[in-house]
Amino acid sequence: MQEADLIAAGLPIFLQACQECHNALYMALETTDYDCIRRVAHRIRGSARTYGYEALGQLATIVEDGLREPSTIYDLSEAKCLLSELDRTLRQNETL
Repeated sequence: MQEADLIAAGLPIFLQACQECHNALYMALETTDYDCIRRVAHRIRGSARTYGYEALGQLATIVEDGLREPSTIYDLSEAKCLLSELDRTLRQNETL
């Protein structure tokens, strides 16, 4: 099986993960759960790039890196952008 075929076969699983991450990130932003926000960003960052969602992967990297130090006061604007990008990714793939 070619690499492109493997990626195409995994896309539905990736999109399910995006939906789960979207839901978790939404709740984490509501409760300001920094640890959960970092875990969501970590989960999505590598796979997003694998499936060609560079902006999503880049935002996830920025969010995760920003939350590496637990004592740091973190501006949630990047995490809100990540939520928006997850939403956009899901809407873009609604027909799949």
